[in-house]
Amino acid sequence: MIGFNKLSQPERFPITDIDECATNPCKNGASCINGQNKYTCTCAAGWQGTNCDHGMRHL
Repeated sequence: MIGFNKLSQPERFPITDIDECATNPCKNGASCINGQNKYTCTCAAGWQGTNCDHGMRHL
């Protein structure tokens, strides 16, 4: 048919989540919690920061 464009369905690719904790980003005994495209570190006592690599200062 002239002037007719067939619109096809886009190919669907499975979404694969990478385990961000696999590279051990959390330091100094911290626990790593893997999330969807992110990770969260739960720091051990005396440590802070995104990767628990900053010691806390005691005043």
